[in-house]
Amino acid sequence: MSKSLNDVISLLLDNDNFAIGIHANADGDCFGSACGLCSALKKLGKNACILSPMPLPKRLLFLNYNNDDIFIGTSGYESIKDKYTTLITVDVASDHLLDSLSEVYKQNNLLAIDHHSENTITAKNVYVQSEASAAGEVIYKIICILEENCGKTLFDSSIASSVFGAISSDTGCFKYSNVSPLTHIIASELIKLGAFSADINYRLFDLKTPAQIAAERLAYQKLEFFFDGRLSFIYLSDEDLNEICAAPSDTETVSQLGRGIEGVQIAAFMRKKEEGVYKFSVRSNNEADMSKLCASFGVGGGHKKAAGCSIFTHCADTAKEMFLDKAKDYLE
Repeated sequence: MSKSLNDVISLLLDNDNFAIGIHANADGDCFGSACGLCSALKKLGKNACILSPMPLPKRLLFLNYNNDDIFIGTSGYESIKDKYTTLITVDVASDHLLDSLSEVYKQNNLLAIDHHSENTITAKNVYVQSEASAAGEVIYKIICILEENCGKTLFDSSIASSVFGAISSDTGCFKYSNVSPLTHIIASELIKLGAFSADINYRLFDLKTPAQIAAERLAYQKLEFFFDGRLSFIYLSDEDLNEICAAPSDTETVSQLGRGIEGVQIAAFMRKKEEGVYKFSVRSNNEADMSKLCASFGVGGGHKKAAGCSIFTHCADTAKEMFLDKAKDYLE
């Protein structure tokens, strides 16, 4: 059931023991938002932790400035379910994104807070602010209203930094088209509150490990073009990654490479997620809606210009052809 922002505040104030669920392969917006909300709830005297379907990427762990507790997967849930009885989610647009925790949350999700326009998550209460550039914007507003309602200062430099990192992450360091004037105003307020903006942006966008550099180098070698150069495509197999001693988490920056090439309207990156499943990360430079393209495969969605999906087949070439066949309709 869709709720208002006031309903969200009431649900947060009326409950005391929160497990904040985040999506698999968490990004900076998802994790930073969860960290900011978790810390704010704890400053209100609540019990709160973060529940993730899988281990967090090491490069994002710095966003947990207050060292909030993080529990992983179903075993993590089993260890905390008696203490953290109120399950909520942040930045999770669909059940499948919760991966191993999907069934747990389907049955128990009290509140889903999100900003994706294509949201199909199962929850007793859903609050989606689709005009927000990032979930971090929504969390900023929620914390501000909690402060007003409780007459207590919640924001400190740590919480401000987590939320700033969330917003910066989902806006590409404030350069994507989802950025609004309000986005900059909120970022300014977070900096006033002590957010470590320069360090955060350096860590999110400039700092890379040797394995990430190796993955990008290989990706350029594997780069293909289709439809008169309007679509770029990169596929890195498990064998490719093994040869350079890289893990799937080292490929996070690969999806952006094709987007920066002149003439490319859609940039796609494909990798094997598991046997029979190929994961796609898709970026665009035109006005076509990539969330609709990805959702057309049944398991996918995201933002207009940045989305992802999974295609179920045992053959990489088949997955590639299935994607290209639909993607061509989204080219100008």
